[in-house]
Amino acid sequence: MIPFKSSYYQNKIEEFAAKVKTNEDFSVNHCRIYWDFYKEGKHKGYMHVFKGVLRNVPCLYENDMLWMSLNGEEIGGYYEALRRAKGIVGVVGLGIGYFVEELASKAKVKKVIVYENNEDIIEIYNKLFDKNEKIEIVNCDAREVQGGNFDFFFVDIYRHEYNEDIVDDYKLFNKNHNIKEYSFFGMEHFILSLREEDIKEAVIPEYWLAMSKNVGDKFFESKYKDNFIPVSYKKAKSIYDKFKLILL
Repeated sequence: MIPFKSSYYQNKIEEFAAKVKTNEDFSVNHCRIYWDFYKEGKHKGYMHVFKGVLRNVPCLYENDMLWMSLNGEEIGGYYEALRRAKGIVGVVGLGIGYFVEELASKAKVKKVIVYENNEDIIEIYNKLFDKNEKIEIVNCDAREVQGGNFDFFFVDIYRHEYNEDIVDDYKLFNKNHNIKEYSFFGMEHFILSLREEDIKEAVIPEYWLAMSKNVGDKFFESKYKDNFIPVSYKKAKSIYDKFKLILL
């Protein structure tokens, strides 16, 4: 499977559309779901841009600002975390519900605990999906919660931006909880944007390297390999250098 093909993205969008209770646009206070019926042209994939058509793409808006859409970037960016996650999984950020529902569908995932601070987002999720006994949604500030035990923990609150909050949160969440494996949206993209000499310093967790290698191998074996768009090296190196201070 190559999780960078437009057909893979479209199949996942169609699976999502078939699973939800409504494909109609609707609002909950300042948040709304809008289904973009037909999008032709350039699209964001995970780590690349591609040309093509995506149909029936659900988009989540908050205060008339696009918060996320179930596009190639989102779907591809979750691929490796979904492959890796098992046991008790913690998630920070509910979004449109795609990731947590995909997690819950995995036999090796026993429970998904989601921290979401926006009640409207939770209400949108509840209007889209039937209750799932494997999913527990906690309305709170995730950074204030302590005492959890997680086999896998995933943070998805950065709006695809790479900044040093990623490092601060890594330190905080690992302090507040017992976490076996921790990741965040875009982690593989960040790792693959570093230079070989950075990787050789043996600072990065082994499972991050394994996840990034799996994604990288699949990407660079695909027809999109020449379309790779790295994270700015200056930005990636700045985050990496801050990680070194807490991982060494």
